[in-house]
Amino acid sequence: MRERQGGQCLRCGNTYTALHHRMRRREGGHGCENLVGLCHTCHEWVHKHPKLAQEAGYIIPIHIEDISVVPIKAYYGWVTFDKDGDTVAA
Repeated sequence: MRERQGGQCLRCGNTYTALHHRMRRREGGHGCENLVGLCHTCHEWVHKHPKLAQEAGYIIPIHIEDISVVPIKAYYGWVTFDKDGDTVAA
């Protein structure tokens, strides 16, 4: 994870301090495609603005079967994560 994001918050580019599960842990697990590093401010934003966070790919509903196909809006553009944790341009 740290290698994938270079220690930067995926949403704003600052140093990340928290790991965020895009889909709830119990449904999505701890796979690389489900985890993103966020700074404290962005992690709070995701939980305070779930509709906007879902539109940006930071929250994934439990009915989605393959997390890796859901793009996420990073500070540098839209990407997806494969099961190995690699970033793929969306």
